[in-house]
Amino acid sequence: MKFCVPIISDAYRAWCDLVHFLRTRVGTVGSDHLKRFGSAVIPKQRPSHEERRARVSDDMITKGAARQQAPRAGSGIAEVAEFKMHWWLYAAGLVWGWFSLLEYLDAPVRAGLKSGMTPYSDAQWETPLVATVGYIIFIAVGNRVMRDRKAMQATGLMFGYNVFQTTVNLWNVSALVYEAYRMFPAPWGNPIDTRMPQGHRMAFLIWAHYCNKYSELMDTVFMVLRKKTTQISFLHVYHHTLLIWSWWYVMRMGAGGDAYFGSGCNSFIHVVMYGYYAMASLKIPCPWKKNITMMQMAQFAIVATNSLYVLYKGTMHWTVPALQLFVMTNMLVLFGRFFRKAYAKDSKKKAA
Repeated sequence: MKFCVPIISDAYRAWCDLVHFLRTRVGTVGSDHLKRFGSAVIPKQRPSHEERRARVSDDMITKGAARQQAPRAGSGIAEVAEFKMHWWLYAAGLVWGWFSLLEYLDAPVRAGLKSGMTPYSDAQWETPLVATVGYIIFIAVGNRVMRDRKAMQATGLMFGYNVFQTTVNLWNVSALVYEAYRMFPAPWGNPIDTRMPQGHRMAFLIWAHYCNKYSELMDTVFMVLRKKTTQISFLHVYHHTLLIWSWWYVMRMGAGGDAYFGSGCNSFIHVVMYGYYAMASLKIPCPWKKNITMMQMAQFAIVATNSLYVLYKGTMHWTVPALQLFVMTNMLVLFGRFFRKAYAKDSKKKAA
């Protein structure tokens, strides 16, 4: 059998030479048939290992680019189902950890509080001071560190954070409305209730809202890590720091009474706002971004009116509604300027 191998090899090589001669000399007559015949006979050169690896790599890059450029199909429910489950667990863990922390911090207050005392009136000024200084330093140093670094893609982290804020604020506004309905005869004009446990429940909800102002500083942390420096405006920084100090003062002077109204309005707006951010992270269309800013401005006007009413009725120390009126006026003016700058161009383009 081994003697037949060179004979078969020589015959095969001769046949290939003949086909090559015919393809190059015969011309166009019967060329299609001859090409089909020759292509079936002439062996194709096998690509090397390096060529095969390069071809596979090119195919993967091409398919990956096409997958990124293609629009994500499906409804909002499909988008939520596609999202990674561990980010939902991360959001649930944040919510559980937050409520556990509040219960832990509230235990000493609940144990030492007596009837006739205003809960949380011993809030320390060092807490907002350290938070404010650390917040400003982080912005300055963080922007400098991230200047020559690649922006962080924190989609999953931001989704979990937004779900956490939506859940906490929804709980806060619901509990505040329930306690106000149960305790107060009217929405406005209610003094601070120092009875136990009624007064403590309302004060606890306002204190939880105050504590959440510190967690909201994570908005800026994500902006720094994602290099969204244009969003870290004076309005953004001033808004966060001013609210921390104003709610700390409310805790010092008396958490209760009509202080619930500003806390409830702000929590409701944050349910809408962080719900919008969570849906946007899932690529769900949210066309009401402009309406959120308008709702915030309406909130400032309503709470400012509440401050004037409380000043007139005298149900709280006059400095508390005066400070709230100052904050709401500031926010209304600054957000009004932002609204004109952000949406004036869009209205002009639509008119043109």
